[in-house]
Amino acid sequence: MSDNGVRKRSGRAALLAVAACLLVLGIGVWSAALGKANIEDKVRISVIMPHRDDGYWTYVVEGVEAGAEQYADRVDVKVYYSQLNYNVEQMTSIIKRQIAARVDVIIAQGNEFEDYQNILREAWSKGIQIVLVDTDIENFIPHVYIGTDNYSAGQELGRRLAELTGGQATVAVLSGQPKYKNLEDRYTGLTEISQTYPGIRFVRLEYDNFDSLTVLNKVEQIKAEDPEIDTLVCIEGTGGQTIGIYNAESLKKYKYILVFDYMQETLNGLENETINGVMAQEPYQMGYMAVQNIAESTEDGNNASYSTFTSIRWITKENLDEQVPGYEE
Repeated sequence: MSDNGVRKRSGRAALLAVAACLLVLGIGVWSAALGKANIEDKVRISVIMPHRDDGYWTYVVEGVEAGAEQYADRVDVKVYYSQLNYNVEQMTSIIKRQIAARVDVIIAQGNEFEDYQNILREAWSKGIQIVLVDTDIENFIPHVYIGTDNYSAGQELGRRLAELTGGQATVAVLSGQPKYKNLEDRYTGLTEISQTYPGIRFVRLEYDNFDSLTVLNKVEQIKAEDPEIDTLVCIEGTGGQTIGIYNAESLKKYKYILVFDYMQETLNGLENETINGVMAQEPYQMGYMAVQNIAESTEDGNNASYSTFTSIRWITKENLDEQVPGYEE
């Protein structure tokens, strides 16, 4: 066998070994630079996603991939997933490895967990630019945020709630987990509507841990323990997705159900009238603009600090035919 053949075989073996290591670590990875040469001249971007799904985060990644393709001459993008959904410890570990790899930019979701924030601070201290999508971190190191203005989105949802209920409702709110600023901001904006409409009472806040079975259990539990509750508001996507899929008898006990995020499941909920209204975000925009802003940025590097808010839309069965999903370009 020739030396050249040995080298080729060795190269393939090395690639297989790397792939095996990634599988053992439980990390999903996608690269926009596979088969491309000269990546040394490109900005190396690592994207850490909290969840591999068929909805919201998939659309964020599709936007990232589109941006990576559009600016393939400038950026080299890799996407990583935690093995367990929204597992902060695993996401923190992935970020540690990106610091060791000396990437140029980290794109990730923000949250309020101390260890997670500390590892992002460490990355920034080593010259890595931090871009947060979907969820911002308040009073943090210089960073870029690209996503919904969640406080304003909560206020808009509150106005729609008042409009839908005529200013009279007893409300339970279903969120994801504590320590996510996007959800806390939505809840704050939403509940302010009670200052204008005293007939709207928010009597219960529950967490579904981004899990569909927990959503169904909470829907049953809320109504069983507080039968006076007539309105359910889901301020994170899992609630809307689950309700849109499962047209359960318990859901009919609520007079009104309002949710976040326009996807096929919530569309189904609108069509079968289980869901009354959807506050739609633009996840595709978030992913695309995150890469675009890096590719087109000036020399600010990791000292860049600004927010870019993506749009929201209010969708009901009546205007559903006019809508285009936010994940489409």
